Amino acid sequence: MAFQRSYGEQGPVSGGGGVKVTDLGSDHRLIEHGVEQLAHGALICPECSKPVPIGRRIPVAEPLTCAFCSGSGPAGDYLVRDVYDTPANEVFLIARIG
Repeated sequence: MAFQRSYGEQGPVSGGGGVKVTDLGSDHRLIEHGVEQLAHGALICPECSKPVPIGRRIPVAEPLTCAFCSGSGPAGDYLVRDVYDTPANEVFLIARIG
């Protein structure tokens, strides 16, 4: 599953452990012309550390609500880089420039 950040959105996207997408440096990976993978990992609730499943592509600023603790926030706040337990829980942060 993937969520994406549209060109022109303001502000950094924060992830787990205080990492921001703007801090990723050389971790970016060009997928195709105008599409770049910025990060991958899992969506983990920052309040209770439980995985948050999604079933579709979502914008990075879309609000998510944890089913366990009812905590909520933008999807970017739930991204924890390079951590996932199963392929079903793996997510990718994709930038589309066009």
